[in-house]
Amino acid sequence: MNILVDAHVFDGIHQGTRTYIKGLYGELIKNLPGTSFFFAANDIDNLRLEIGEHANVHFIKLRHGKYLRLLLEIPMLIWKNKIDYAHFQYISPPIKNCRHIVTTHDLLFYDFRKYFPLKYRVVKDLLFRVSAQRADILLTVSEYSRRSISRHYRISMDRISITINGVGEVFFENDLNEKYAEIRAKYNIEKYLLYVSRVEPRKNHLILLKAFDALKLWERKYKLIFIGKKDFSHHVLQEFTNQCCREFKESVLYLENVNTQDLRTFYKHADLFIYPSFAEGFGIPPLEAISVGTSTLCSNATAMSEFTFLDDDLFDPNNIEELKAKILKRLEQHHDPDKVRRLQAITKERYSWAKSANVFISCLNRSDVKTSK
Repeated sequence: MNILVDAHVFDGIHQGTRTYIKGLYGELIKNLPGTSFFFAANDIDNLRLEIGEHANVHFIKLRHGKYLRLLLEIPMLIWKNKIDYAHFQYISPPIKNCRHIVTTHDLLFYDFRKYFPLKYRVVKDLLFRVSAQRADILLTVSEYSRRSISRHYRISMDRISITINGVGEVFFENDLNEKYAEIRAKYNIEKYLLYVSRVEPRKNHLILLKAFDALKLWERKYKLIFIGKKDFSHHVLQEFTNQCCREFKESVLYLENVNTQDLRTFYKHADLFIYPSFAEGFGIPPLEAISVGTSTLCSNATAMSEFTFLDDDLFDPNNIEELKAKILKRLEQHHDPDKVRRLQAITKERYSWAKSANVFISCLNRSDVKTSK
């Protein structure tokens, strides 16, 4: 069997779809040794670093932009390499010359319209809808997204399988080659609160700035660190920061392009990780923070409401008073190793790429049975 993976997302910024492909196929490559995998992207040197060299893995260089890629290049690669299944994130080509696997991670633009421009909503809705409805195997990453896809696109829930996002093994490892002393010196940090996410309106960075300001945490020598790519909306955060005192401004850091090992180090040594997002199709960062043993507060909205094991560590992302109270409570609590181990064990057991790979393989087997009939 030959499987083509449209991996053009590896040519751009780090985001959830990259983590999904890397984590899922890291397991599939091991568990389907008789299958050949073809990963297609423009920057295949980076792709080799991300996916790794394996006997059953091939890398194909994409040479065109998104429109020609979908209209002509991908269908031609499917024909040339005798592909049986092609896997796409959200959008598949209009020409269907093999069986299509589509992962629709979320449809947030339906329920949270104010965070998405009209043109984006119209174009994505058409492309996402057609791709989902034509898919031979339709996947998503959470029960929240599964219900949303079924409701908005009138697709039976039975047709949608959940390949849940997992947490990479690196986040469960002991501290190997950690560079915390170097990082601490470089950024002049001792105590800090951390948020890992792209900087955009629905991610709700502003509530953290407001809470940090109201609690005057810089007076207690804390810093607030945001790790993630900024978008055009960053000016809203800057406008708020400009109104604050010098000490506040000096205590807020924005970092981009942090590699995985350094990211793990930032997670590991944070006094508190906070994830206040308004809307997610899943939400990987809080699970990564939990996996390294860091105290974590997480929004209870959308797919994150499924993290029920966090109990009182969930909060309403619209309620700053609740957030402030929980921040103070967590910072004042003594370290509880039993709680840390319990949350780590739950995360490792529930959010496993191996589990998602098994679901994926079951979908392939069912699809093959239907085709043979």
